[in-house]
Amino acid sequence: VAGDCAVYCNPYEVDSIYEAIRTIIDNEQLREKIVQGGRQRAKTFTWERTGTMMQDALLACMEGDS
Repeated sequence: VAGDCAVYCNPYEVDSIYEAIRTIIDNEQLREKIVQGGRQRAKTFTWERTGTMMQDALLACMEGDS
């Protein structure tokens, strides 16, 4: 979902989470890149696109039952 607009970490390891947060706090240039990229990426998630994808999935399921 986040693509390259995030700093990834292992959600099961406290040290990994800490390092990811620390990286974002300490690196202003990276932080700004993530914020701007996230705003652009968010524009690709629309209700219209979600509806179309849901419709396509449902139609594919119905065709599979025939």
